[in-house]
Amino acid sequence: TRPIAARDYWTKTPFRQWITTAVFNAVYVDRVSGTPAPQPAGEAPAMPAPAPSPAAGTPDPEALRAALPEGDPLAPLVQALESGDSIVIFPEGTRGHGDEPQPFKSGLYRLAQMFPQVVLVPAWIHNVQRVMPKGEVVPVPILCSVTFGAPIELAPGEERRAFLD
Repeated sequence: TRPIAARDYWTKTPFRQWITTAVFNAVYVDRVSGTPAPQPAGEAPAMPAPAPSPAAGTPDPEALRAALPEGDPLAPLVQALESGDSIVIFPEGTRGHGDEPQPFKSGLYRLAQMFPQVVLVPAWIHNVQRVMPKGEVVPVPILCSVTFGAPIELAPGEERRAFLD
């Protein structure tokens, strides 16, 4: 199981890079301007229209993965899932800031389309902002709880916003 880590933050110092690489085996994601990518900073790359699969007009997962543009921020996550790794992501794009989740980013939906066989287990880390505050490298020893929900899946033809909500 591998956490997803923002490359710009977690490789800023040798210690951060060591802990995320050697200890946590993180998957790095590029998220800032100046990283090699074919699209302007802050814009998600357009996905070519994939060939529909036999199941009621749903996109073909293999075609979606093959159409992933070079430099797409999801590429390292796709590679990890193709290798059989489990990943831990914050679908908000960052650790939470409060008692309620922020709107989810579309990457979760795209991954669910590309990997319909992957089990998605929602989890809520209560007190994450105190256990792993922004700017800290290792968790602070404060009590927290993790609540796991029932596995979810993308229904055939389900729209992005409905899935993410």
